[in-house]
Amino acid sequence: MCSEQIIIPFLQNLIATLIGVSVGFIAAYRYNEYRIEKTRKEREQALLKSIKATLIEASENIQNIIKKPNQIWLSKPDITVLESTASIKYEIIKDLELNGEIDRILFALSNLSSLVWMVQQGMIAPQNSGSPPHMGIDMIERIIVSICKEKIQQSIEDALKRIEDIL
Repeated sequence: MCSEQIIIPFLQNLIATLIGVSVGFIAAYRYNEYRIEKTRKEREQALLKSIKATLIEASENIQNIIKKPNQIWLSKPDITVLESTASIKYEIIKDLELNGEIDRILFALSNLSSLVWMVQQGMIAPQNSGSPPHMGIDMIERIIVSICKEKIQQSIEDALKRIEDIL
């Protein structure tokens, strides 16, 4: 009888402890999952806001190019945020289609930026009448405006809509 008086309370305490640990572990695990998801969403929101601001600025730049093609060479799109977040956005933003759209915009803006830089450096437009035949500056301006109207601007608008839906 003496051993029963010791074993039964011991087993009761053991079972209560195991139940308490199990419930505590499950609660802690669920809370940890909640905090991780909340942190991920906060990071996603911050990244999307930054990308949105960059795309709005790029859109304004594109609109200026379309409205004033003869002043294309005064500025080029700022793509540093898009470049610096090119890989990490796949870890943070779950919408893979949006990530792909942002990558396509980055590619188009990067090419546009390179083209503008090449013209600014005199690598594309004719330097003087004795140089070999090249496309004239007017032709380049028309090409850039066409690319901006047909490709880049619509892609930016689509991406901004998707970002707005997520935010």
